[in-house]
Amino acid sequence: MNNTWWVSESQLDPDQNKCIAHSIRKDHLITGSPGTGKTNLLVLKALQMRKSGMTNIRLLVFTRSLKEFIAAGVSQYGLNAEVQTFDGWMISFIREHSKKPDMRQDFNERTLARVNQCMDIAAAYGTGFYEALLIDEGQDCLDEQVRLFRSLAPVCYVAADHKQSIYRGVDGLKMWQQVINK
Repeated sequence: MNNTWWVSESQLDPDQNKCIAHSIRKDHLITGSPGTGKTNLLVLKALQMRKSGMTNIRLLVFTRSLKEFIAAGVSQYGLNAEVQTFDGWMISFIREHSKKPDMRQDFNERTLARVNQCMDIAAAYGTGFYEALLIDEGQDCLDEQVRLFRSLAPVCYVAADHKQSIYRGVDGLKMWQQVINK
């Protein structure tokens, strides 16, 4: 990975500094065009959270390539943080609670089934699984995923851009705006 994409807090512009100054104990939605540093800001926010003593946080992303890119940034900052894809996290979460993940062939059906499995686990075990979730490419989350993630942590830090959506008919950004701006 090209480490030149990762910048330190001293290299941020004024808008990015406002984002970094936002409380680590409150939800935040980062929006911006491609290349504006949303992913970098999530990694810097994760670093702030760790330095403040928050240890049970997760960085969740949509694709494996983005996971690998973020892992490079995380290691560059000396941050030991769990970075997982949405699907990989759901599989792990389901297995951690002695369940078998749904293995349907159709991606959409499988995703919804796994979200429902995770929701059932969350309902059975209560809330507060994580201190914070940091979610990149939030515009690609299904409404059900947004509700799931929201139920698992008191703080959600989300980066999203409706122009970068991979899926037609999915508007995770709108749902995140609704739950974060409450």
